Amino acid sequence: MLEIILLYFSCKHIGSLATEKNLKPSRWKIITILTWLSFELFGVMIGVLLFGFNPNSTSHLWGLMLFALCCGFGGYLFIRNLLERKP
Repeated sequence: MLEIILLYFSCKHIGSLATEKNLKPSRWKIITILTWLSFELFGVMIGVLLFGFNPNSTSHLWGLMLFALCCGFGGYLFIRNLLERKP
């Protein structure tokens, strides 16, 4: 649920930033969503490689989900940085 809320507000911010730069906001919102999901998937894979996978441990899964959420937020920051550099 937290992921959906963060993704909503980040897409809203990216849309307004794209409008300032006279770019299509819908295109940049879709790019943000796809980048967020791909960075999050990459974060899950890296987390499993670093920490292992133990489905019986609830605290382990929470840590893995938190790591993936931080990686997804990194995808948003990456897109925001790209958009801010545009003239």
